[in-house]
This record gives sequence, C-alpha cells and structure tokens, in this order.
Amino acid sequence: MRDAANVETAARLEQGLPGWVVMWAPYHRRYTAFGACTPAGTIIDAPDPNTLITRARAAQLAAASGARRAP
Repeated sequence: MRDAANVETAARLEQGLPGWVVMWAPYHRRYTAFGACTPAGTIIDAPDPNTLITRARAAQLAAASGARRAP
C-alpha cells in the first residue's frame, strides 16, 4: 500500500527535521510539516520529501536571520 510507505517516509522526515511535525496527507497526496521552530507555527506542503526538506530548511534560515535582526 503506497500510503503506508508515505506515512513511514513522513516519520523519517520528522526524525531528520528537529522542530518540525511531519505527516502524510493522503487526501491531498502531499507531505505537510508544522514548524514549532519557526514563528507563528509555519506550515509547509510539498509533493515529495526533497522539496519538503528544502522548504523547511529555508523557513528555518529565514526565521533565524529574522531573529538576529530583531532589536
């Protein structure tokens, strides 16, 4: 069953992305990540694991650079 494999992939993604809760959304057929490590709880959707990782890292970098600039 393909969805089971995607759920397992989401679990592995979550382990590799500290500060993120990652799930497979079967209805949308996308991975969704909820960022506890970003302001306002960023939510990212992606069609594949590599895109999700790229977007999550970009959001973390943006949050970190914004935090350094804040007075």
